[in-house]
Amino acid sequence: MEAGQPVMAAPRHKRRFDPLQSILSLVVTPVLEAQSAHSRVPRLSSLILFEGKCISQSLVCNGDQDCEEDGLDEQQKCNSINVCDLHQPPPNVELTGQGFDAVSRQPRGTVINTKSFGGLCRKTFSGDHSKMFRIPQNVLRYTFQAETNFVTLTLQSEQLVIIKSDVEVGQFQNQAPEYLSLSEEFWKALLTLPVVYNYAAYRNVLERFGTHYISEGTLGAHMRVFLAMNEDMIKKLNSKIQKSVKKTDIIGGNPGYIAKLLMLKENTPEVNGWAFSQWSGSVKEFPNVIKQKLRPLNELVKEVPCAGVKKYYLKRAIETYLNEKNPCHCRECQNNGLRVILDNGCQCVCKPGTEGKACELGTTLDEQPGVIHGDWACWSSWSSCREGQKSRTRSCSRPAPRGGKDCIGKAQETTACEDEQHLDYLRTMEPHCFDESLTPKESCKTPPALANGFVLFPKDEYLVGTKIEYTCIPGYHLIGSAIAECQENLKWLQHSKECKRTLCDPPKLPQDVTGRPMKVDYKIGEAITLSCPDGKEMEGPPEIQCNAGLAWSPQPKNIRSSLDVCATNVKRGQTQRLSVCKVQAMSCLGNQFTLANDSACQWPVRSSINCPHCIPWENCDDQTNTCRCKTKDECSTLGPWIHVCAQLEGASAPETMTECEAGVRKCRGETVRIVSVQPCQS
Repeated sequence: MEAGQPVMAAPRHKRRFDPLQSILSLVVTPVLEAQSAHSRVPRLSSLILFEGKCISQSLVCNGDQDCEEDGLDEQQKCNSINVCDLHQPPPNVELTGQGFDAVSRQPRGTVINTKSFGGLCRKTFSGDHSKMFRIPQNVLRYTFQAETNFVTLTLQSEQLVIIKSDVEVGQFQNQAPEYLSLSEEFWKALLTLPVVYNYAAYRNVLERFGTHYISEGTLGAHMRVFLAMNEDMIKKLNSKIQKSVKKTDIIGGNPGYIAKLLMLKENTPEVNGWAFSQWSGSVKEFPNVIKQKLRPLNELVKEVPCAGVKKYYLKRAIETYLNEKNPCHCRECQNNGLRVILDNGCQCVCKPGTEGKACELGTTLDEQPGVIHGDWACWSSWSSCREGQKSRTRSCSRPAPRGGKDCIGKAQETTACEDEQHLDYLRTMEPHCFDESLTPKESCKTPPALANGFVLFPKDEYLVGTKIEYTCIPGYHLIGSAIAECQENLKWLQHSKECKRTLCDPPKLPQDVTGRPMKVDYKIGEAITLSCPDGKEMEGPPEIQCNAGLAWSPQPKNIRSSLDVCATNVKRGQTQRLSVCKVQAMSCLGNQFTLANDSACQWPVRSSINCPHCIPWENCDDQTNTCRCKTKDECSTLGPWIHVCAQLEGASAPETMTECEAGVRKCRGETVRIVSVQPCQS
């Protein structure tokens, strides 16, 4: 299989467990993989101005809402041409565009536009949801891979139990900064920044949007539960026996199920197990960012006048902000408590077994008394530049280690003296930002967007004579000239071009028909094997293939599961199990059938009531991973069904109902006898 090609693994079955048992095992949740195409995508252009940010004219009336706040691009009087047949992004994908404050370790305002698809049709498959999602413009890769890790740690003769559970549902990687589109609010904040260094103004941006943005990470949920397991330890923790759960920390999942987890009790294992199953099952619809890699926010400064200068000053402001907000300025915490700054004030995060403003009360449960781990003092100021280098130092003395761990990290840092050199470079490239009497160099606006394509190596500025090159995302081939040039009239000289699809989309299969393998796209010649659920036979070819016309041949028949009855061929005298659809079809060809009692036929033995072994009249309950009977309303939403005449137990006369309704009644345990494959005669 090629790198980057999405795959789907078969699900493993889950079983319920009690997260408060000291010894337990966890069956891993389904592992379902799908990887999006590896592609970079373009930034939004600056050609059509509505209220704030601008978008490219080529993104107007393309069937997508590319204007982040008001959607005016699709409210114009024009004929919309849809660039994609899918519009739903992965759940909570907007969290991938949040800023992050490295001081408070908390998310901040949105800095990346996660609502625009940028004229691109990139998809990823989720086996957990059994459907496709469309990848927003800001995301380079999005992989659905579900996994649950469960760890129970018992400390000091089972006096304290720490339960950890991480539920991962998706992994993502954002585009490189030059390909990311900024959020409306962040762009407006950058636009109003002064071109002279004013720390107060730049600090306001950092307080609103954080010091960093997320470059890649994992969506899911995590749970941490700290338990005191005997009366002595409960007294040490100044708690009560009935409330032995000392602390619970939960991120991600349905808020309603989180509330249930916060009420766990050690003497109700079944209730606990059910609460955990509900919460973990809800994570796929309510994921949060639980793991992340960060990049400094100044990398996103662009698409505004004097972007280079503002980027430099924002970097300088971040360094100052991190230094003044560093916990190294706080007094030391006792009992190896962690110094943090919350709400602009110093606080101590105490270890289990200790408390107090400085963690001075109690004794840590997982360490020997009197052991002190080392922590860093603040960095010194930077030294003067010598041979193009400057350095600074820090000491492991706040506190110094006494029988504990040394500080992690380097005590000295050396870097190149680039500040003045970079400012000199900016004075050359953006002289008008330092002297208001100078006029900025004339340049072309951002190149027009190309549907399912993008510009290689985009820039903040395109001077006259600059040439650019377009390319297409994977699955598309460029037809026409790839080159465009900025002319003296500040317009782009380019010839017609188009990104043409070169792969088959997944086929639209009838309900209950399964295809293997299921992927985001297929090369010409690739095949899919079709199969039916237990108790059903395939009508038509068992395999379809992606042909040169990017269609599936032969076309999958628009068939679906039909209710089985026990029927006798009058001419042959043969009694067998047939579907209502097949009985009607064969009767149309001149065959005569009479319906027999169900006991006259052999029926398949039910092997499992767990997903994915559901029969046609059942749905899979994601929370319990078991099959449940459909409802009558669900039958009506599945389209037209064959109407049959059925006799219900205890009813005085047969009545007409759909085969779906008859199947649902049988599923619920009702006695239903089909007396005719036609509607009842009144």
